[in-house]
Amino acid sequence: MSFGKSKSKQSGTQSQSGTSTTTVDPWAKSQFENQTKGILDTTTAYTQSPFEKYTGQAVAGLSPDQIKARDLASRSVGNWEGILGDSEAAAKAGLSYDASDPSKY
Repeated sequence: MSFGKSKSKQSGTQSQSGTSTTTVDPWAKSQFENQTKGILDTTTAYTQSPFEKYTGQAVAGLSPDQIKARDLASRSVGNWEGILGDSEAAAKAGLSYDASDPSKY
């Protein structure tokens, strides 16, 4: 493999031109060509293969501790209703506070 390059230099009234040739080390050239061919072959094979849909499990299962936590959380649903009702009654009682008759409290 060689590359040609023309140089032109003008100095005063004289003109010079020439050609230089560059060669590539044969071992380096073979390494480059082999690696490039391998990459291109792999890419070509990959892009020409049909899409393969993944059919395995998409999400990992829950651990025993995660299952316990989920069960505890599920059993807790609705437990706040009694506390909320008591809080609501206390708030309503506080809103109707009548300082003129402290004996009610």
